[in-house]
Amino acid sequence: MLLHSSIFRQLRLLWYLELFPIVFMVANALRCGKGVEALNSLVPVILLMLAIYSLGLVVLCSVWSRTVNRIVAAILLSLAALWNSADLFTYLYFGDQLRFAFLYAMTTTNAGEVTGFFRVLLLRPMLLVLGFYWAGAVPLFFLNGRKAIIACGVGAVLLPILLVPVFRPLLPNDADEYPVRLFPWIVDQMIDDFLEMRFDAEDIGIVNSNIDAVNHDRQATYVLVLGESHSKFRSQLYGAPRATQPRMTERYRAGMLEVFRDAVAPHSMTVYALAKVLTFEAHDSDYTYYESPNLCDVMKMAGFRTWWLDNQGQLNAIGLSYNAIARRADHLVYTASSLEAGPDEVLLQPFAEALKDPAPKKFIVVHLLGSHSDYSCSAPQDFAGFEADQTPGAMTPEQEQHRSLIDAYDKTVLYNDWVLDQLMTMLEKDGGKGFLLYLTDHGENLYEERQMTLHSETLPTRATVEVPVFLYMTPAYRQAIGEAGLAAIRAAENRPIATENTFAAWLHLAGVTLRGADMSRNWFAADFVPRQRIVSLAGIDYEDLKQTGYEERLYAPARLTKQKEQE
Repeated sequence: MLLHSSIFRQLRLLWYLELFPIVFMVANALRCGKGVEALNSLVPVILLMLAIYSLGLVVLCSVWSRTVNRIVAAILLSLAALWNSADLFTYLYFGDQLRFAFLYAMTTTNAGEVTGFFRVLLLRPMLLVLGFYWAGAVPLFFLNGRKAIIACGVGAVLLPILLVPVFRPLLPNDADEYPVRLFPWIVDQMIDDFLEMRFDAEDIGIVNSNIDAVNHDRQATYVLVLGESHSKFRSQLYGAPRATQPRMTERYRAGMLEVFRDAVAPHSMTVYALAKVLTFEAHDSDYTYYESPNLCDVMKMAGFRTWWLDNQGQLNAIGLSYNAIARRADHLVYTASSLEAGPDEVLLQPFAEALKDPAPKKFIVVHLLGSHSDYSCSAPQDFAGFEADQTPGAMTPEQEQHRSLIDAYDKTVLYNDWVLDQLMTMLEKDGGKGFLLYLTDHGENLYEERQMTLHSETLPTRATVEVPVFLYMTPAYRQAIGEAGLAAIRAAENRPIATENTFAAWLHLAGVTLRGADMSRNWFAADFVPRQRIVSLAGIDYEDLKQTGYEERLYAPARLTKQKEQE
């Protein structure tokens, strides 16, 4: 129908495509108590934007033959529909419009993870907003005259206003409280973000060229295993009813595993969380990940040969954040292709090869696929799961309604337990001094709070930031550090720790002295002092998060803003 539309019909469709998401975002911002001051200034900007877009459409669709003009109109309107759909999608899910960070997060992972993410999201009612958005354009193809104008007004203005209270989208996360950012601003900001991150990545090599790090071990193998989307709430070690971690539980009961009970991740997105785990970057630190020493470079300067073994394939080689740090290792191994990632057992062979390396001192990072969505693809199909399990109290009523998804997730945790047991066994058989520290980037919400799965950075839940952390030490390592060293480690088991301070704790475990290191962040220090634990880019304090429900947190920023204005 579009190829047979008049220029006026094309203009009506353009106005609808542009106005619907803007009105939706503004209506939600007003509902949440934000954006009132900016509304008056926004209206003339929107009108100017529509005038410019309309003029551009008319000009581009009036200079060629009728057939070419229709093709050009189809292309322009399709691009507008796709861009605004993506912008509306990120607003609905993240509480923010399109940013370079969202594109980066997708392009620094593998295709299977991205498709799994969207497969789960497509089950969510909030995506019906997009359905209404696309369906609302249909009448504009068929109606003419006054009816078409009325349909455009209803679809572009009335429909989004009605949808806001029904779907209750997230609170806008704009720092300047502007209710909506228009297309030119978003593109400009994306370019700035990209260039800034590009330059930041190049700084890592310069900053880490002058590290003064010392370690006196003659032989040692220290392993850091980075999990993915591992929920403490579905973990047997942390009280989950199901036997999702029988091997780790057995090691713990035998006194061969130290479990840290109160660990919190700084973010619910991998790209932000791991940048802090691997460096001195923290919410209360002046460091950024590219200005800080990082674990790979520090361990190299301390005399260790370094490996980064990764089962999360990369769609690009931009070299930012933890990817840039991974590339600082002596040996970088990706076991997943850019199009697909398989179960984590593929990491066992390169791990065994690293252990056999003749270097006396080895530092190995193992980055797991873990429990990332699509959960059904993160463990082998023939690996026994929980399909027939009837453990009492294993699920809430809400989780029972999504039993197949919860079963699939719990299977990934059980499989993760097996993979970790294999790594620990191989390290133990190596016979030397060593330890394996396991922690995950963030957790996963599985209908514990907010009727949803996955994880959100702007509005985290306890399930997405409370994370499992545990430590395996070989007999030779235990003997080397003695009872005093073991006592220092065990003293931290119930301390309120933040994984953004892992770097200092790692230096303690590895016996590395680093000039200029802020060891007050060390979990194991005798004079350890708890720090405030921020768990989101939105600046959410974990203690506040624990004491409030989702609905309270949803409107908390608006309340805080009003309180500050009154003060």
